[in-house]
Amino acid sequence: MFKNYLNELSIETSKGKNPRLPLEEIEYLILYSSLPIKVKLFEQINLEAFLNEYSEITKLDALILLIDISQKQELEHYKRNSLSNVADHYDFKGVSILLGMDLKENSQTEEDKKGFIREQELINKAMNLGVLYCFKITNNKQEVQEILDKIFRFFLFKFKTTSSPDLFDLALKYGESLEGKS
Repeated sequence: MFKNYLNELSIETSKGKNPRLPLEEIEYLILYSSLPIKVKLFEQINLEAFLNEYSEITKLDALILLIDISQKQELEHYKRNSLSNVADHYDFKGVSILLGMDLKENSQTEEDKKGFIREQELINKAMNLGVLYCFKITNNKQEVQEILDKIFRFFLFKFKTTSSPDLFDLALKYGESLEGKS
């Protein structure tokens, strides 16, 4: 669902692949409030693998940890020390989100949902990890849009308050020129 929504927002998309991994890397160029933002999406099984495979990344602004709530064992994929290692390595001071979502979408009966991660378990894991936000959502476009809007608003605020006024104006002018082309 995240990929679909980012594809809708994107004015430019490029795909790549880390030769050491079976997972795809996708880069999106989007405009948010006329500000061009590059979003690079990395799919990873766990934080240790992410840190090992993408140690060359110089900056992270947002980290979304996705847990399939229909798989109770996924709570164990993320450990506090792993998140601390990522934060230390990338000097991460961005938005961190623990997101619980039913990725199977066909688990609709009450019997199916008995083995699901409960909301309180998700909250406890978020508190243990020290993430900024915790959401439990259905795989629906509006909820995904709200979460990404929070991230983009945070990025916009951070960029506006930490960059020089000239750089911010230059980025806005570039964004406006891209708006005219799309």
